[in-house]
Amino acid sequence: MSDAAKKQLPDQLPLQERHLQISAEDCRMVKGDDGHYRFSFPVSSETPVNRWYGDEVLSHEASAIRVDRLSRGAVMHLFNHNTDDPRGVVEGYRVQGKRLWVDVKLFKTAKAEELATMIDGGFRNVSLLYAIHVTEEDVKKHRYTHTDWEPYEVSSVTIPADATVGIGRSQERSGQFALRKVVIADESSEQESIQQPTAQPAEIRSTAVENNTTAAAGANAEQQAAQQAAQVAARAAGGGAPPTGSALALENGRRQAIVNLCQANGIADNIRDLWVTSGADLETVSSEMLAIMQKRGEATPKSPAMLGLSAAEANRFSMRKAVQAIADNTWTAASFEAECSREIAKKIGRTPEPNKFFVPYEVQQRQNETQIEMLARMLMKRDLLVAGSAGVLVETSNWSFVEILRNITALYAMGVTRLTGLSGNVAIPKQSTAATPYWLGTEQTAITESQPGFVQINMSPKSIGGYTEVSRQLLIQSNPSAEGLIMADLAAVIGIEIDRVGLNGSGTAGQPLGILNTSGIGSVTGTSMDYADIVEFQTDTATGNALFDGAGYLTTPAVAGLFKTRVKFANTASPIWEGKLTNGVVDGYRAMSTNNMPAASMLFGDFSKTVIAEWGVIEIEVNPYANFQAGIVGIRAMALVDVAVRYAQAYSAANTIT
Repeated sequence: MSDAAKKQLPDQLPLQERHLQISAEDCRMVKGDDGHYRFSFPVSSETPVNRWYGDEVLSHEASAIRVDRLSRGAVMHLFNHNTDDPRGVVEGYRVQGKRLWVDVKLFKTAKAEELATMIDGGFRNVSLLYAIHVTEEDVKKHRYTHTDWEPYEVSSVTIPADATVGIGRSQERSGQFALRKVVIADESSEQESIQQPTAQPAEIRSTAVENNTTAAAGANAEQQAAQQAAQVAARAAGGGAPPTGSALALENGRRQAIVNLCQANGIADNIRDLWVTSGADLETVSSEMLAIMQKRGEATPKSPAMLGLSAAEANRFSMRKAVQAIADNTWTAASFEAECSREIAKKIGRTPEPNKFFVPYEVQQRQNETQIEMLARMLMKRDLLVAGSAGVLVETSNWSFVEILRNITALYAMGVTRLTGLSGNVAIPKQSTAATPYWLGTEQTAITESQPGFVQINMSPKSIGGYTEVSRQLLIQSNPSAEGLIMADLAAVIGIEIDRVGLNGSGTAGQPLGILNTSGIGSVTGTSMDYADIVEFQTDTATGNALFDGAGYLTTPAVAGLFKTRVKFANTASPIWEGKLTNGVVDGYRAMSTNNMPAASMLFGDFSKTVIAEWGVIEIEVNPYANFQAGIVGIRAMALVDVAVRYAQAYSAANTIT
């Protein structure tokens, strides 16, 4: 589609249709013992569909599809999208081969029986009705990839409508869904942005609104944003004294703060201008800046270890070959690995050393083809020998360092915010104090001037290392088992330590400051802890206006076991900790246990308010003589990470729990 022909996607869209003709192989229908016909078929794929505003793609990543309606049986199977003609219900679903499959149970009605006969005879046109909540626009390809969408109903249709004629074909679909747009960078212009209607909060969400109220709501929100902007002090711009005088001075400070923050974090000019002109306050800027940096790290990381390797080249890189090359003092059999390492060293200004090499970012992220968690449980011993536990892994495939690391850590599992592929320091603003309201005693009373205070959270690379040993025989004889073992063991060591420090880091001797040692978090008395104390965690964070739906409890296995035996209410079967010891539920919130928590302690909060930054440079150093007599080779990995807590009031902790 040419630039001239390309149209702009609107900020709101009604329910959409997507059509598919199912092959005989993809449609399997059986009649169960209960008399119901059941059949499975795909209803959507990632095939681009040409809309009037551009090419549309439905992402089929697990996080892209809202499955609540599917899970609770709220998605009906209709005939020709007629809500008065239901023929069945979707009772199961799965994503397979980048397609969404549904399992439909037809009702025991004459019309449903008729439809079963038609399907069996070759009637296989289906149509999916869905809502779009978040879309990513690829400026260069003129393509919209919907990364947050929700199935509403499935229909068997006689004549599929033409998907190219646009949207809103059915009169009954007048409800509009506010749409969040993420503009993916065009490599030539480096434009990137997150756009959303002013009325939307910083978090990704959507709200159904009526057509006749949309314009008024947007106008009111715009006025409120403008008024708010005039009240925001922008000391985060340089940490100096707050501006005094008029609202104009405050507004100028806000604008300058945004400009400075965008420069510090490499945010594109178009998103900077959007924040400035829309009157966005620094809290909004902070949240959206993190969203941009998180998306950037996932889609277009800027790590100096990123070399632009293809998937095949990333899989070709062998950690085993590089380690053996250093052990043998010759890179003849590992020329590709040597070339990659030299290129990374050049990018970060380091001189190549004979016993060290760098791992490309693409290798750290490459597809994992084996069961990470199974291996992680097996890696209880650091000296890995052919005759030992390593012997069962002779046929394993390439490993993703990053995914192993994340499976090891409780913080990642609890939803901590990840910034990946960074190249420079990170600066995140946050509000530290609020403006003070004043009552006016008389019409002549002057309001005492006050401004909200802002501080800046700075994140910079901090080195963390992991060490393991392998036998020379394993390096020589096994291919590719040593590859997986080296990656997995180093990632496990580093991941466990990142988790421990993220929770309880001292902030000294090179360590980041962990959540438990952050000033300002709430506290709960741990002595004889009962259900009332469990609730107090929640009231602590709610008092600080920081009790979020994504919050959860994190504690030790011993404390989790204690709460599995204590009840909420006396003489009832109401355990405080429900479910598994390692992954359960406490008072409706997710709960996990880990030995990385200090003994007899518990932490509650929304872990997405903590940021772990990863710079993506992994340096491997090899000691060929770790145990000369036994032929043991030592391997040490160094990574660059940092941890920062955005809102201390989002957490509450207890220790010495009894």
